[in-house]
Amino acid sequence: MAESDVELRIKLADERTLVFELTSRRFGYRDASMGQTRLNGTPRQHLDFLFGDLSQLARRSAASYSAQDQAEISTRIAALGQHLYAQLFSNELKWAYRRIRQHKADAPLSLLITSDEPWIPWELVKPFERGTSAEDVLDDPFFCEQFALTRWLAGPSPAEQLEVKTIALVAPDSGLSSVQRERAYIEGLPQRAPQAQVLPPLGAVSAVRDGLRAGNVQLWHMACHGNFVGTSPDRSAVQLDGGELRAEEIVGPVEQGIAQSQPLVLLNACHTGRQDFALTGLGGWAQQFVHAGVSAFIGTQWEAHDALAAAFAVALYEALWSGQTLGQAAHAARQAIKGQDATNPTWLAYAVYGHPGLQIWLAGQTGPQPVVTPQVALRPLPSEVVLSAPIPEPSVISPGGPVITLGATVTRGTQIPPSTSTSQPAPATFASQPADDFVYDAFVSYSSQAADQAWVQEYLVPKLEAEGLRICLDVRDFDPGVGQIEAIEHAVVESRRTIAVLSQSYMQENFQNMQDLMVQTLGTEEGNYRLLPIRFERDVQLPLRLRMLQPLYRADLEQKAQFWQKLIAAIRTLPKRR
Repeated sequence: MAESDVELRIKLADERTLVFELTSRRFGYRDASMGQTRLNGTPRQHLDFLFGDLSQLARRSAASYSAQDQAEISTRIAALGQHLYAQLFSNELKWAYRRIRQHKADAPLSLLITSDEPWIPWELVKPFERGTSAEDVLDDPFFCEQFALTRWLAGPSPAEQLEVKTIALVAPDSGLSSVQRERAYIEGLPQRAPQAQVLPPLGAVSAVRDGLRAGNVQLWHMACHGNFVGTSPDRSAVQLDGGELRAEEIVGPVEQGIAQSQPLVLLNACHTGRQDFALTGLGGWAQQFVHAGVSAFIGTQWEAHDALAAAFAVALYEALWSGQTLGQAAHAARQAIKGQDATNPTWLAYAVYGHPGLQIWLAGQTGPQPVVTPQVALRPLPSEVVLSAPIPEPSVISPGGPVITLGATVTRGTQIPPSTSTSQPAPATFASQPADDFVYDAFVSYSSQAADQAWVQEYLVPKLEAEGLRICLDVRDFDPGVGQIEAIEHAVVESRRTIAVLSQSYMQENFQNMQDLMVQTLGTEEGNYRLLPIRFERDVQLPLRLRMLQPLYRADLEQKAQFWQKLIAAIRTLPKRR
């Protein structure tokens, strides 16, 4: 199974603090800290109102609304998602998102959210950020629309594959008209896969308990009414013939049976994907089933429209049987019912727990094939970037030591003579860039202040190029028509070293917001630290973490030949691997 393109780990430091970490081999992140968000209060009460509004909207189809009402409803739902993005995402996580969103692929990127928190509908997050002009406004689709998004809970890793040999249909007499469509679909599966067995429909609560204990069913399809009890989430129940099945009953022999069969459970009932804290941690259906050992669990976070819920299930299964992964199939199913009724929020309601790369197939059908990870073209980093470097020995620029990060702003200035380089830049990442295959020897990062620009453009760069070095400078080497952010990323990636000219103005230009971004870009897991710092002013005030760094000084470079030679030698030498 291929790893997810992006994994977001969300830890709950206390009841009100979300701590974010990001991992993505594709984008150069590895357990990268993405800051934290302190909530103003426990969000359950607020989300109860949110889910209540969405449930009310889900009860009606678009045909029952005027065109004006439909537009108003779409605006309301979008505002809910935009509020989640604005209130929950840290600045660091927003920067990382802006970078990832620029990378295009033939299919949606897979996103796995592994979380401790029990409340937040991450599927509903809809990024929006104001801009200085209409072109600068960021207004993106919902997360579950942008990504092949699934969730998991902290603990054992999710399953990689599942062969469905036996299917159980739970369809009590619920009065839901579209359940008959789900029943007909499930009962017809042996016609396409004769080796797959469908058990007689189960309706009684005792029969469902017995089936779960038996541990021989790989697909549980439950089409019924459900309800979430926020004050006691483990008592959340689905209504069956003769009683209720509660989440708190997924223990003992029932839990053992689930662990044995590791099924996919689709609980197509309202509120089944929601959780909250029980006495000993998370409660609700998702936690109970995931803890028991399912390969995947799918439930709704608010009420689902009857007909759309049935359509979602059929579209999901069809996508799975065609060879799509769980993340891809869930994405396709959402899009299918959104196409039927975009005003109704049922397509946003589903929470999918499992690995996005999980492959599920019917017995007798072809199993999983090797997954080919789609290639993406690199796009922009933020216009201010963070560089990473080891601590050198005193007065010597050399590899070794702990990582130091600092912020850098690259801006445009006056023109200087063209570079000696004739190579054409090509997108790459440090994780894939060959150690001795760089377009430039150094990229120079400096402040927009006139004094800094003049020294870099009139003294530093000409002198470096007189030594035969290939220098990348923004005002000269960034291609016309390419965004500055994209050009910066390419410049850093394509240069053996990055020279940061540290002045007080440099340190003040959005420094705090840019911590750790370039560390992720430079592939820290491989020890590729390429920063060469030059202090433009001896008394420049550096953050605490930078005071350990021993740079060269502008005055020494201008007055002492030995320091200039150290800089030249460092540019020509790659850092050692750790």
